[in-house]
Amino acid sequence: MNSEKYTPVPEHLRRIAEAMNRTSLLDPAAMPKYHFLSGAVVWPDELPSEAVNNSAEFYPVRYLWNHRSMLTMSMTSEYAAWWEHALRYFPNWVGFRDERRLLTPEFVKEFERGKHQTEEFLRAIARFCPSIRDEARDQGDTVNGSKLPS
Repeated sequence: MNSEKYTPVPEHLRRIAEAMNRTSLLDPAAMPKYHFLSGAVVWPDELPSEAVNNSAEFYPVRYLWNHRSMLTMSMTSEYAAWWEHALRYFPNWVGFRDERRLLTPEFVKEFERGKHQTEEFLRAIARFCPSIRDEARDQGDTVNGSKLPS
C-alpha cells in the first residue's frame, strides 16, 4: 500500500471531533467484532448515532480502527498519523481507552476469524472475477493487508 494515499486530512477529523468526543462511554456489554472494511476489531459503542446516516463523514474512523488493531497485534500500520491527529481532536473517544488496546484472547480470536473470512472472500473474488483480481494485482492492491490471490 502506498502510505501517501493515507495522509491524514485534519479537516476530516475536525468535522467529526465533537460527535466522536461525545462517544466516550464504554458499554461493558459491547462485544468486539471484526470490521471487514477496516480490517480491524471494533466495538459497537465506538461510533456516535450521527454516523448511521452519515457514513462518508465518519469514514476516517476506519483508519483509526485499523491502526489500533495493528498495534494490538504487533503489526505495522500505515495510519499512525491519523491516530495522532485523532488523539488531539477527540481524546475522549471510547476507542482510545486502554481496555480497547489490550491483546486479549477474545481480541485475537475475533481478529483471526475476521482475517480468515476476508481471505476466503478474496479467494472467491479471484475465482469468479479474474479481471478484478488481475487489475488489483497489477496495481499492487491489498484489502486490509491481504493480497488478492493470483
